[in-house]
Formats: sequence, C-alpha cells, structure tokens
Amino acid sequence: MQELTPEMRGRMSCEWRNFKSGDLNSFWSYEWSKHGTCAAPLFGNSQVEYFNSTLRLNEQYDLNEALTRGGFNPLSANQATAAQITGLLKQQWGVTPGITCNSGKIYEVKTCFNLQLKPIDCPGGSGCPKSAQSLPYGGPIPQACLAYIDNVPAAGSGPKAGSPPPPGSAAQQPTAGSLAATLLLVAAAAATALLAL
Repeated sequence: MQELTPEMRGRMSCEWRNFKSGDLNSFWSYEWSKHGTCAAPLFGNSQVEYFNSTLRLNEQYDLNEALTRGGFNPLSANQATAAQITGLLKQQWGVTPGITCNSGKIYEVKTCFNLQLKPIDCPGGSGCPKSAQSLPYGGPIPQACLAYIDNVPAAGSGPKAGSPPPPGSAAQQPTAGSLAATLLLVAAAAATALLAL
C-alpha cells in the first residue's frame, strides 16, 4: 500500500471504509490481494490505478445516491431488508448487487463488473435473512468526507412534505451526530468488487 498517495488515502478513508474493524491499511491490503491482483492486468499491474479506477466506478455507481433516488435515505435509515436494497439498486442500475449480512446487520453491498468494467449481476444472491437487518453505524461523518456524499440529504432532514417516509427510516429522525453514516459507503467493504474475471 506504499504506492498510495496521501490524497488517495484520505479519499479512501471516506469512501472505502471497513465496518468490521478500524484498520484501513490491512483492509485495503486485503482488497488488493483478493480483488486487485486478480484484476491487475486491467490496470497495468498498478495498485494506484486499481484503486483510482475503483473509486471512479464507485462515483459512477454511487450506492448512497442510488438509494436516495429510490426514496431510501441511507443517512437517516437504521434498518433495511436485503430485498429492499437489492430492488432499489436493480431499479437504478439494472443489475443485482451482492449483499452480505452477519449477526443481524447488512455490512457489505457489492457491485460486480466484467472485464470491460461494465456492471453485471453479482453471483450467489444475498444469503441474508428476509427480515429487516440493522445498518452499520459509521459514526459521525468527518467534515472532510461530506463532499463525497453530496446529493444525499443530511441525517435528520426527513422526507419532503407530502411524501411517505423512506423505507426503513428511523421512527425518530436522528440528529446529525447520532446515526450519521449508517450506510456511508457500506459498499466500500468491497467498494466495487472486480470479481467477474
């Protein structure tokens, strides 16, 4: 991971987080060894180009923005079903994401791509229970990360007048510091997993 610039590390710390542990360097190293080395020929065997390309794909297929367009605010929701997330993303992107649940939580949403870096259905389905799952709590959103979640209403902003509350929204709207970043790039666990190789 020594090839990554401080600017890239800063951006990845906002957009490619790990909700299972706080050690981002180990997490990014794992992502490179599991997905990056497999996809390396597409990126000139460069870690920097792999991570830059993945971040560009993550911008193009922005999980938070897609969910928001579907009426689900990821910054104010505290529960969702895998089917709900799958349906909203399939509606937006036309492909089925991969969703992983563990101990009653959704902690990974994958977007899968082919060798041409076009989105494809992720193999294997979700394997998540049908019941609503908790969404990961990412803590307060650092000021430096706010630019990466533009186009998503702030936690506590609530739905527009006359519109129904978004599916899975909290009964009480959380304050900006209490539940912010529930789904803040939960996709970052595999940000945009380049699996279909």
